Amino acid sequence: MSSIRIVSPDEVVKTAGAIPPLLFANLKSLYSRRAERLRQLAEDHPLGDYLKFAATVVNAQSHAQHDNPLKIDLTDTLKTASDAGRPPLSVKTFPRSQHWQTLLAAIIAELEPEAPEHV
Repeated sequence: MSSIRIVSPDEVVKTAGAIPPLLFANLKSLYSRRAERLRQLAEDHPLGDYLKFAATVVNAQSHAQHDNPLKIDLTDTLKTASDAGRPPLSVKTFPRSQHWQTLLAAIIAELEPEAPEHV
């Protein structure tokens, strides 16, 4: 017997709101684990340079979020978007705040010294 069951659209609507929220990874270790994994993958890989660059980007993200922690609660924003069936942080409906701009500037500032001159 199959465990797959076809449900009516009404049932889907009733249960869709009961999905538990995502549990986000611990940011203290998320970036370091990710960067470490990318460096491991880079060893003897044809795209090793790219994977090393990706690890550098991850380190920059880690430093940016550590130095500029998010100080606003996005719960209401995420719920409103979910209720309206929109992506949670859509570029069309969620303006890029000063905080977002600060994070981007911090990441670019950290990556710029290592970027090739033509970039």
